[in-house]
Amino acid sequence: APYWYNTKRAGNSFYDELTKNFDEQKVDHIDFNKVFLARKKNIERKEYTDYGIHWARHTAAWVFDSILRYVENRSNYKNLPKIENINYSKIDNAIAIDVDLTSSLNLMFPYKFHHDFYDCTFGVKKMSEDKVNLMIISDSYYGIFNSFGIADHTFDSYSYWYYFKTVYKKGDPNSYNANSLDLKEEINKTNVIFIMATFTNLDVPGWGFIDKAYSVYLP
Repeated sequence: APYWYNTKRAGNSFYDELTKNFDEQKVDHIDFNKVFLARKKNIERKEYTDYGIHWARHTAAWVFDSILRYVENRSNYKNLPKIENINYSKIDNAIAIDVDLTSSLNLMFPYKFHHDFYDCTFGVKKMSEDKVNLMIISDSYYGIFNSFGIADHTFDSYSYWYYFKTVYKKGDPNSYNANSLDLKEEINKTNVIFIMATFTNLDVPGWGFIDKAYSVYLP
């Protein structure tokens, strides 16, 4: 950091406050930030590449499976699909999500990368015929799962509410304005709802979904 930049934290972050309150109020949640920091020194491949702002593909596969196991432990769905047989291969050209940070740098010349990139393949093993319908309110991190089809092979149906503004549904090429949909009807079609946000998007948890859901059911 520049010499004039003060790196000393002035107070708690939104992340600190949220996790503290979740723990105190016993709100079910997964703190992947805590998990990643604990894993950082013992993993062979980076969770994020040096040039990306999203998880690497192998990280996304592991995260998705962790979410499925979390839902199993807190619901009546005990045999959700499992992500297995994750295999890695070194590749010559980086996958777009591994270098998506560089596209925002406005560089005059292509950036020269200085470490190896990996792709991964994996299987989705279905354990039962349970029909699970997912509603996810998230930023672009959930979009990674959709980008390589992992959600399509897992849930019977899903709706992805991007920043609670634009809605994408499984098997539907159209997108929808969130305000144009009947929220109560959409929730009633759903078995599992979760909100996922990266560190920088914790200032407004759920982007208005939580308050609106309360107003629908507790007017």
